[in-house]
Amino acid sequence: MESNKEEAFRCIEIAKEKLAQGNQEGYIKFLKKSINLYPNEQAKILIDKYNSAQSSSTTAAPSQYTSTTTTTTSTTSSTTANDSSSADNKPKYTQEQIVAIKRIKTCKTFYDVLEVSKTASDVEIKKAYRKLALQMHPDKNHAPGSEEAFKIVTQAFSCLSDSKKRQTYDLHGSEDTPVNRSPFSRGGGVYYEDDLSPEDIFNVFFGIPTRQGARNRNVYYNSSPFGTGNGVHFSFGGDPRLRRRQQQQGQQGQQDNQSLFSLLFMLLPLLFIVFSLFGGGSNSNSSSSSNNSFSSIYSFTATPVFHREKIIFIKEYDIQIEYYVKKDFESVLRYNGVKVDYVENEIVKKWVELKHDFCKKKEELEKKYKEAEDSPTHQTFYKNEIEKNAKNFQYCDVLKKNKII
Repeated sequence: MESNKEEAFRCIEIAKEKLAQGNQEGYIKFLKKSINLYPNEQAKILIDKYNSAQSSSTTAAPSQYTSTTTTTTSTTSSTTANDSSSADNKPKYTQEQIVAIKRIKTCKTFYDVLEVSKTASDVEIKKAYRKLALQMHPDKNHAPGSEEAFKIVTQAFSCLSDSKKRQTYDLHGSEDTPVNRSPFSRGGGVYYEDDLSPEDIFNVFFGIPTRQGARNRNVYYNSSPFGTGNGVHFSFGGDPRLRRRQQQQGQQGQQDNQSLFSLLFMLLPLLFIVFSLFGGGSNSNSSSSSNNSFSSIYSFTATPVFHREKIIFIKEYDIQIEYYVKKDFESVLRYNGVKVDYVENEIVKKWVELKHDFCKKKEELEKKYKEAEDSPTHQTFYKNEIEKNAKNFQYCDVLKKNKII
């Protein structure tokens, strides 16, 4: 159970996001999943609070609408109007939201804004942004200053999620607080006029189709992590910046130095793939297929070399993909100019290929099991085979239902 502890607490974070989106059923679902993975008090307390709130709201007496048989229609109308007016005048935000906004606006560094350490990984930064962006989005947070706080959170994420921007920020920093810098200025800000707006970044991050203008500014997203038409896969930095650079070089083709730099920049991923295929180290314990370009940097099974577990969680299908990497996984990718998101997209594709074969085997075993109804011995054999491969057969029903395989 101890191995599931991290995933259990991750489920709690997902549950909070569901509640922020108004999805109460999803909120309870992920809290219960958290407890099933690893019994913990935090999830239990949240469920108890939710149940108490639901109970109190259903038992509350509707005293404002108490009336006698002699009450006239005009009196009833007046009471209803007063109640409606009173409800409209009530603040549509909480004290906690005001405190959170104040904290963000007074932070001195982007790390403070996202509440992460200076050594935080990309996963931790994305997790922090996901939480704060949902809390601060003006559509959900109506407290004064929420829009400004939302921009600061997005500004921090845009900087720290990009390795080059983050390196520059770590080296030079700034004496100004994030709120005092214009998020769209060309001087000290993170965004530039031809980059995405905070709303665009939020939409791409959470899989919401962006407006046409954003697509024209090289928002990279495909139809699904599986390429089937649902969901969003995105990349910050990397490809959009490369294409923007290529466009600029098309306008300034006479500058040989820029052209040479562009060529080298484009060749980096290719060189990295070549290094992955033929570079040092044995590939025997990595992914089962040698035609996977990144097979030498991850494995679907834990080994002495690939011992760091990482998880890709695909919300729309409630699927989690475990894979294992070396201890210097992120630094190797960063050094070679390859984004983690890009590698994980390739891992998902490879995982689907493997699942296709496993699910086909499952179908064959189930078919043979039914055909052997007159032979208990054979049925027992096929049943044991199905149970023995339960982990490999996991998610087959979901993948088939959504026509992914």
